[in-house]
Amino acid sequence: MQNLSKIFSDLNAEQIKHLREKFKGNRARLKLIDALLEMKDNPQGKGEDFLVQRLGYEKNKGAFYTLTHRFIKDISHFKIQIKKNQLSETEARISNLRLLLYSKDHHLFELEAKDLKKKVQELEIKRGVYEVYFCEYLFHYADPVRREAAIRNVFKELEDEKKFLIAEMEFYRIILEFQDLFFSCNVPLNVNPDAELSNMRKMYEELPLKTLEFFLLSCELTFHLRINSGCNLDAENDKRILRDKINRLYYLFENFQMNYRFPNCQFAISCLFSKHDLVSGDINAFERQIKALEGQVDKIIGFKTYENVLFYFFWAKCYLYIQKNELSELNNLFKDLTKYIQEGLFSKRIIFYMMHLECINEIYQKNYRKAVSLLIKARDARKFLGQSSLWIQAENALLLIALHIKMKDFRLAEHELGYLVRILKNGNFYTEDFRDFVRFIRAFLNNPLRVIIDLQQSLYKLKEKTGLLTLFSENRPFL
Repeated sequence: MQNLSKIFSDLNAEQIKHLREKFKGNRARLKLIDALLEMKDNPQGKGEDFLVQRLGYEKNKGAFYTLTHRFIKDISHFKIQIKKNQLSETEARISNLRLLLYSKDHHLFELEAKDLKKKVQELEIKRGVYEVYFCEYLFHYADPVRREAAIRNVFKELEDEKKFLIAEMEFYRIILEFQDLFFSCNVPLNVNPDAELSNMRKMYEELPLKTLEFFLLSCELTFHLRINSGCNLDAENDKRILRDKINRLYYLFENFQMNYRFPNCQFAISCLFSKHDLVSGDINAFERQIKALEGQVDKIIGFKTYENVLFYFFWAKCYLYIQKNELSELNNLFKDLTKYIQEGLFSKRIIFYMMHLECINEIYQKNYRKAVSLLIKARDARKFLGQSSLWIQAENALLLIALHIKMKDFRLAEHELGYLVRILKNGNFYTEDFRDFVRFIRAFLNNPLRVIIDLQQSLYKLKEKTGLLTLFSENRPFL
């Protein structure tokens, strides 16, 4: 029941209008749509019992469940239909080619097969293309020359499909696993970018498609764009190379039907431009990019493959509000973010990240107890974090140490310090900078004349050396 309400609430007014048209002769479904609209407009206290009563199924709940189950399927089929494009339609034509093969329309089959071979090259479709050549293999079985040519193409397409699949899996692995590197300037990668990219480069050389070039550029930018790395981008040439790669990525997306394969990817590419502006020190261009993205957020909310860029957007908004000392705007931002979390739109991993941002807001609002509660609660998602998430785990521990000290929970601060040391050692990042910080905290905890300002200065010093705690401004004390 909850799933039906959520699925229906995601429909816009135009889509609901189309559903009404589709079911204009079906009274039961039209009544269900009216009841769901009533729930959508006023959800308070309205659940399954309300729908059962509204539709008159009190004595036949089995029929009610059958209706709602079928209606969910109707919505699913409807959404698939409205999302059809050249890519999906061509793939459907491939799967239906055998209908012409097993018919008397020999000339029509040959025309369709010829057109499909041209279309799959244009759209760079690799999944299932061997089916076209296998149909030709059967069609020309009595002609040894054409039969052998077709079977060679079958195995070539199977091999290309395998390469394409591996490349696409590698693309998603890198952009989803290593997006965190943007936030962790001096935290060691624990990965070798050249080694990570070598397979992708090799596959692009073997299968030089525009889509694989798109994969490769996305992966390269994932490794090379990092916050606080302006020190590594002093050379104008380095900035230009990265900017050229993002421009090329956008050109590929706009001109080679990649919007079919990656819907709404404009948001992710715009985030790359804003990252580049921030890394390059162009704060005005960075702010313009973030403002331009505001109207697009609702388009990608709930898309699992866009969770990382959505987190980046909220992080960037926090960064801007903090830099401009607009703390009331920062607080307002979390009204939407909290709503999205409560609606269950994020995975547990991204909830950890979003709660981290929420905690930072609570610190700036001086709600220290709530900030501690959020940080501890976020720890439940540690098992979902990837190998490049050391930065946010370290920040989580650093903030808890500072907050425990602020509230004079010194034993808890000491316990948290031990946790910080463990995760740093496990991540091979227990550097001298962190050793200095740990020694300072231990001395601070044993000093009866503790002064909070000393703690803040120590945190800012650690920020300068490690690149962590980017969202804390020296211009505004946060404890």
